[in-house]
Amino acid sequence: MFKKTKLKKTETYPISFLTNIDIRNLLEKSVVIEMQPILVLLVKSGWIEFENDCIYKTEELCVAHFIKVKPGRVKAMSYDCNCILIHYEHSFLSNLSLQLNLIDAFRFIYTNNEIIFKPSTEKFWDLWLLSNFILKQIRFQQKGELNNHLIKHLNYSFLYSFIKALGGISTTDLILSNQKEKIVLQFFINLRDSTKVNRNVSDYAKIQNITSRHLSATVKEISGKTAKEVIHKVIIDRAKEQLANTDIPISKIAYNLGFSDLYTFSHFFKKHGGMSPSKYREQHKY
Repeated sequence: MFKKTKLKKTETYPISFLTNIDIRNLLEKSVVIEMQPILVLLVKSGWIEFENDCIYKTEELCVAHFIKVKPGRVKAMSYDCNCILIHYEHSFLSNLSLQLNLIDAFRFIYTNNEIIFKPSTEKFWDLWLLSNFILKQIRFQQKGELNNHLIKHLNYSFLYSFIKALGGISTTDLILSNQKEKIVLQFFINLRDSTKVNRNVSDYAKIQNITSRHLSATVKEISGKTAKEVIHKVIIDRAKEQLANTDIPISKIAYNLGFSDLYTFSHFFKKHGGMSPSKYREQHKY
């Protein structure tokens, strides 16, 4: 009789890890691991096999990725299997997708239901070492705001490395699985490519010939934030970057971001950034 367990996130992070040791211990106790997407599996040596409607077998120096298809329980693994199974909560990847420089990662994550591939040895080791480092940070380091920040950026690096490991597969050739994901991706692209971020959702809705309500609801469903919240986040992030890393006058930054005057920008920044632009620059200037 099998007991059941689920991969659970850690107390602080919406990410969980199982190593081959963890998996073997659970199998020896006749525990069935209920694996819910989103999953990334790295196999350094040996092989691991698990099943659902189909049987998946991942062998040495391979990577497997599952987002919408539940891979089911582990069926068997070799005695020499050395692997890491990473589980991301959907909300975590949705938040990552709001970083517009991760647009390709967003496209990749949300367009591949499942994929098993064998990257080059060098690229596999990049993924393996990075995932081990993230695992150690989560399991053994002190928890806190600084560590949360580190974990977030380590996962940015992991996602980018994951995409690069695909080699010849171009993210621009991937097909989005449904219309909602197309709408959200196009919205992100329009935001990314705009010189001045327009604060009106209606302007971005018009580009796609849809209503503001439909755009906002769709963005909310996919990313966890409304279109307006995403726009505000982009403006604040761009403002912070210019305030901290340039000597551009604040009035010029306000103009660059599409504000008609310094007062309107300052009021907006204080409301959404928690302090005035001048104070933020004073505290964060490089």
